[in-house]
Amino acid sequence: MDEVVEDEESPRITPSRLFRDRLLFFISLALIVVGGLGLALGSWLHDILHVPVVGTAYQAFGHINVLYATVGLIMFFIGLFLLFVSLRGGTLSPEEVRQVKTEGGVR
Repeated sequence: MDEVVEDEESPRITPSRLFRDRLLFFISLALIVVGGLGLALGSWLHDILHVPVVGTAYQAFGHINVLYATVGLIMFFIGLFLLFVSLRGGTLSPEEVRQVKTEGGVR
């Protein structure tokens, strides 16, 4: 009986997996920028720069600032997690992997 032997050394990279990894990468970058810089850092800079966006209480770090900072940090950490998930692979075709192993570079 014929048994099918699969190549377990190199995982199969499909276009859908490549698209999924790239999409996760760019979503994670957006979450990191919006969450970390936009909300978490913005809630602190609002008081320092006296920007009248959601209120004019610049002397105290109030409940609105805490809410924005918390949501921003949650988005930031979700973005970091998605960034690490998206970097697991799927960026080279099998032919390019073979070429890197034999020649040491990709055209």
